[in-house]
Amino acid sequence: MRIALASDAWAPQTNGVVTTLKCTAETLTALGHEVRVISPQGLTCIPCPSYPEIRLALSPGGHVARQLRAFRPHAIHIATEGPLGLAVRRYCRARGVPFTTSYHTRYPEYLRARWPIPLAATYAWLKRFHGAATRTFISSATLEANCPPAASRGCTAGAAASICALFRPLPPHPQLARLPRPVMACVGRLAVEKNLDAFLGLNLPGTKV
Repeated sequence: MRIALASDAWAPQTNGVVTTLKCTAETLTALGHEVRVISPQGLTCIPCPSYPEIRLALSPGGHVARQLRAFRPHAIHIATEGPLGLAVRRYCRARGVPFTTSYHTRYPEYLRARWPIPLAATYAWLKRFHGAATRTFISSATLEANCPPAASRGCTAGAAASICALFRPLPPHPQLARLPRPVMACVGRLAVEKNLDAFLGLNLPGTKV
């Protein structure tokens, strides 16, 4: 199959969404499918407010139309709800072309942690965005419980993949070996929506890293 994958988040960014989508594209290619990634690369972009590593494409509609007409995909998947994802959604809706979407993160809570935007307003927008999809893919049962209501009729819970060749037991670093046990690790960006305070505030014996 020819599969178009549209995402506002893509290389050279480093985050969970990009890592997941790159692994998905590589796996589909290994299975014999042809994947065309429609991303902001090569387009005029502006930095996303409060998260400048994410580049938001300006007026990507023409680019999206040219890419999809040239590629003639059998399936279209919209991975993000940004300008590029919106442009692909508009293209599909105008032509009656079915598409799927992804719901990667608790986006309303992310926005509220940074600006005083009511959760209800963002969830209503997500409900409208994902409600037009044939199916919405999510990565966990926790997100499934928070899936926008209109999309819940077509939500599919999957599992985030781990690449076992990259993650394997190794002897502990000498500094870690001296720490009181158990050692609890939190790995991620230092950002307000990651709620690091909740991890650091756990009343548990051992060491937090």
